[in-house]
Amino acid sequence: YKDSSTVFDDFLTCLDYFGGKDFSLLQGITTHMTASVLLGARGVTPALAAIFPSIFVKLYAACERQDMDAVVVLNPIMRRAQELLGMSKNPTAVLKYAASLQLRSNTKVISPQESLSKEEEVLIKKKFDEVAELVSGI
Repeated sequence: YKDSSTVFDDFLTCLDYFGGKDFSLLQGITTHMTASVLLGARGVTPALAAIFPSIFVKLYAACERQDMDAVVVLNPIMRRAQELLGMSKNPTAVLKYAASLQLRSNTKVISPQESLSKEEEVLIKKKFDEVAELVSGI
């Protein structure tokens, strides 16, 4: 079961209920990833994993190992990456633009979704480069 409700207390209730049972609970809210996996979630569905896979793989593994030294380093980078999605009214357009910066996609979004403005692209590129530099250092 994937929970994307944003109500973290409800997610914790599910973890308590399903703990020890043959049932997998996934966290659908990226910023809840770290706490969720540390507390027993069996997976996450981060939208930016295709853009910055190493940060999500390393953070998930650190959480699974309960390696708090690594978690303290990696979690802020994940949260910084997540800021990209809030830089436009259309997170899909942000993801497509970020993928295009890696030469893996075009930026076209399907109507009626809004495309990014040139101003948004400049700000997103700046944030993308900032996060890419942080990720390259891990």
